[in-house]
Amino acid sequence: MRPDVGASTGRSDPPHRAPATPILRLRLSDGRTLAYATWGDPSGAPIFFFHGTPSSRLELPIDDNACCALGIRLITLDRPGFGASELAPRRTLLDWADDVRAVADALRIGRFAVLGVSGGGPHAAACARRLGDRVSRAGLVSSVSSLQRPGATEGMVPFNRVEFALARRIPLALRPVYAALAHSVRRNPDSFLQRFAAPLGAQDRAILARPDFRSRFVETFAESLGRGVAGYVHEVTLLARPWGFDPGDIRVPCVVWHGSEDRLIPEHHGRHLAAVIPGCAATYHPRDGHFLLFQRGAEILKALVS
Repeated sequence: MRPDVGASTGRSDPPHRAPATPILRLRLSDGRTLAYATWGDPSGAPIFFFHGTPSSRLELPIDDNACCALGIRLITLDRPGFGASELAPRRTLLDWADDVRAVADALRIGRFAVLGVSGGGPHAAACARRLGDRVSRAGLVSSVSSLQRPGATEGMVPFNRVEFALARRIPLALRPVYAALAHSVRRNPDSFLQRFAAPLGAQDRAILARPDFRSRFVETFAESLGRGVAGYVHEVTLLARPWGFDPGDIRVPCVVWHGSEDRLIPEHHGRHLAAVIPGCAATYHPRDGHFLLFQRGAEILKALVS
């Protein structure tokens, strides 16, 4: 998966830079440290937000002030191997639900919504499957669906088609590829972004052209791989192979949002998820691309807690 980072408070407003926030850390029962951050109203409706692949807790759908205005408490987490969270080399998607439950318990949060974007979508689905007694609603935005189904990579940019093929067969081959990406974004971010944007749709290219979004994109990408690329390789392998649970068993109310111009994770992924998750609602935006969440973050978050 390519990086998914940015922030926006409205349909046409430029994204805002989040204020500095302390890194919070939780020692889990297996000895790992998981890093997270909290934003918005401390007494607001809680939403756990799961970033794209790769990304980090710095990825925000809307800024801190907008969260407060909506009465939302947003908890963003670094998944294992990303940002400041330690690697869990044998983790599964359902294991992520156990990590989220541990953070919720530490914060004394009983019920909460979950929201996942792109590679974070299957992690939100895993929480909906395993934590049905705790999750009030799950949102899947620009989310990848099962890559085991025929035609799953049709319409994807070439990079994504290749990386998923490698992840299914020889995931170790992804290490030098991802290491080169990390080096490129640190050494020459403008060149990296130019190459990244080239195969995208017009709307996504326009969002990437916004100076503050570009800055945040680079910052979050660099933060996500601060511990190396092992977590990135492992997570893409998890997404490319069988997930270990059936989304058809989810009983939590779910909502899918997807842009029809998404060339990283094409719209048929959102349609597949909406078809297999019982009672799932779905909204498709014909002129939006992969960065849909960072255009419509406020309305999406509001829908999860309304």
